[in-house]
Amino acid sequence: MQVSKQWLLATAMVFAGGSMAAAQQAPAQNPTAGAGIREGNQAHVAISHVLPGKKIDGANVVNQQGEKLGDVKDVVVDIGTGKVAYAAISHNHKLVAVPWHSLTFQFGRPNDADARFFKLNASQDKLNNAPSFDNSHWPDLNAQWAASINRHFGVEDQNASSGQGQPKAAYETMFRSSQLRGMNIYNQKNESLGEVDDVAIDITRGTVPYLAMQYGHWYSGGSKLFAAPLSMFTLSHSGNKTYLVTGLNQDALKNAPGFDKDHWPDHADQRFLTDMNSYYERHARANTSNATGNRQ
Repeated sequence: MQVSKQWLLATAMVFAGGSMAAAQQAPAQNPTAGAGIREGNQAHVAISHVLPGKKIDGANVVNQQGEKLGDVKDVVVDIGTGKVAYAAISHNHKLVAVPWHSLTFQFGRPNDADARFFKLNASQDKLNNAPSFDNSHWPDLNAQWAASINRHFGVEDQNASSGQGQPKAAYETMFRSSQLRGMNIYNQKNESLGEVDDVAIDITRGTVPYLAMQYGHWYSGGSKLFAAPLSMFTLSHSGNKTYLVTGLNQDALKNAPGFDKDHWPDHADQRFLTDMNSYYERHARANTSNATGNRQ
């Protein structure tokens, strides 16, 4: 009997400890939770850190002293890795590509979108002597170009290869966000589903959480955009065309999480991203189950 009491007491302590840990983690997982009085004297900070690519274009870039260096003209994303690679900023009447993680996004004055800017963690000399190009004559966004940018800014090349196992055909996976806008989307039957409206960019993680899609004539959703993770797409090159292919069918896309193109979700609340990922995970499981059933 004594052993049972001790076991029950230990179990109760474990559950109590687990509940306390969960309670401590809850505000970070759901910034909208816990609206009551909390211990300590700090407020929750919930920042919407996912922005449309169009909102990043034109943002000012300043140095560590707050002096303006230029503004963002475009963003280079690698859809093969889902990461944001570079930002092309105007400087001395040229464009300079700088590694994304050398930039820090500053929200500036409250309720003033025009006050948002990027701060560059690089010296003036480093920027002045960086490889540059004209806006109308972009370089090929290939591995050699990326390596030259990384070397100049002292960034380790994450894609460096030993030279073995090179593909027989060369293809690029890095695109400017402006190039992805308007890129056609097809299903696996080569039927047109619509096009990319914009790229969602997580400015803190340097990733692309989803593409915002606008569908073709078969859907009359007006200004509604639909969100789908980058992993739902396959980059395809055929002849002189570059486009995206998805295994999603039209019914799945019609019911996908969406929003008005002029009112993007508030990503300070993680529920939209959580619901979006859950939706496509369910769809993927359903497709797997159907495929398994058809083989039986």
